[in-house]
Amino acid sequence: MLTSPGGAAAASLLPGVDEVISYQAPWMKASQPRTGSADLDMARCLRGGCFDAAVIFTVYSQSPLPAALLCHLADIPLRLAHCRENPYQLLTDWLPEREPGALLRHEVRRQLDLVASAGFRAVDECLRLRIPIASSRRISALLADLGADVVLVPADRTRRNRAALVRDALREHLRRLELRASEERDRQGYSRHSQADAEARGWESEAAWPGE
Repeated sequence: MLTSPGGAAAASLLPGVDEVISYQAPWMKASQPRTGSADLDMARCLRGGCFDAAVIFTVYSQSPLPAALLCHLADIPLRLAHCRENPYQLLTDWLPEREPGALLRHEVRRQLDLVASAGFRAVDECLRLRIPIASSRRISALLADLGADVVLVPADRTRRNRAALVRDALREHLRRLELRASEERDRQGYSRHSQADAEARGWESEAAWPGE
């Protein structure tokens, strides 16, 4: 996977990625200014990899042609992308850009559709991440500091993965925070108003009783 330095950190978590190449492309906003020789060096690096194909993933507001030119210079024979204008020889395979006018898709759906246009379909479209054990423990410690109870159960001992466990722990933590906030509103209401039945009706809305 060829990606930005920031994307390289996330790409390393993907089980299906064998190698990550970090590259500060000049068409990316956050890249530092450099001379064109660095880009020619990257083209030579890609040429040395003898890749059979390049699939260029872009958002609909981004042109794939700069990346397509890089892959063309690297002699990669198949170059696939969404493209708004006619790419001529820069892309060997392409889908006309239809977003955002004709449709809007989730970014993952957009890229899966692109790959499928070349005959490659994912059997399982669920996201898979390879989280290092040290990172899982760090996340657990951070959540514990926030008051969220998280138990990291090995994947082979539960039907839910770690992401699901963390999600459920966060939901439970938020539920507890909401309950505490509701209780605090009740306390403040009781401290400011009489608890006589005749007067209680005047501040019940302020107390924000759950379910009402």
